[in-house]
Amino acid sequence: MFATINFSMKKYFTLLTALFLISALNAQDAAVIYAEARQAERDQDWSKAEALYSKAIKTDAKNGDYLIGRGNFYLAMSKDDKALLDANSAIKLSPDNANAHLLKARYFVYKDMPDSVMINVQNAMNLNPTGMILAKCQIAKADAYRLLKDYDKAYENYTLGLERDTANIEALENIALVLHEKGDNKQAVFFLEKLIQTNPYLMDTYINVGYIYTKIGMFEESLSYLDEALSFDPQQPIALANKAFAQHKLTMNTEALATVNKAFKTTQQILLL
Repeated sequence: MFATINFSMKKYFTLLTALFLISALNAQDAAVIYAEARQAERDQDWSKAEALYSKAIKTDAKNGDYLIGRGNFYLAMSKDDKALLDANSAIKLSPDNANAHLLKARYFVYKDMPDSVMINVQNAMNLNPTGMILAKCQIAKADAYRLLKDYDKAYENYTLGLERDTANIEALENIALVLHEKGDNKQAVFFLEKLIQTNPYLMDTYINVGYIYTKIGMFEESLSYLDEALSFDPQQPIALANKAFAQHKLTMNTEALATVNKAFKTTQQILLL
């Protein structure tokens, strides 16, 4: 009898050990896959990044960070509905993960729903975040105030966030817009230049800076940055559209028409793909 019991316990612990090892191996594999997904996103290989994020989630379904990573990727790709699904799944899986609530807050920023942004930021703040996560909370709160056109509180919270996260690209862009709304274009330009210094190697940075310069009425500067963006991709439709607008404002109407035609042809080609 005792031998049978000992044998059964031995089998039980052997099974537990095997399951633990399998789980550990899955977690290690998922971490590697997730790192590859992040690299594919940095390389702007979007289809590969999405596939790898999904594979990491499938490999280790208990890790909410992978859902958050894919959700943020989906927001960047304007796949908002998929981002919301990942945010809700991450919150259900890891309710104590502030980044899950912040992902949902970002979704509502993109949907221009400041009250919902505030609710989810508060959910994250209730978890007493520190460091970079606290910075994300302050920046998300600033986004809500910006949407509410309370530019003083938006500026205050962007400043607090940027004290901790000095290289946050979206915060640098948005604080420049807020300063423009407050009538301080000189300070807005300071943050735009800081944005370029922070991230000089991505086309999107130059597009965004060119757009903001256009928005604050500095059209010659806008053209300079948009041309820099177009040096990465001469067919980039958003850069071409903003360039045509800046040229029109500078009464370069012949050049503007040519740029519009180029943007139109490029957009047609994209739609036919």
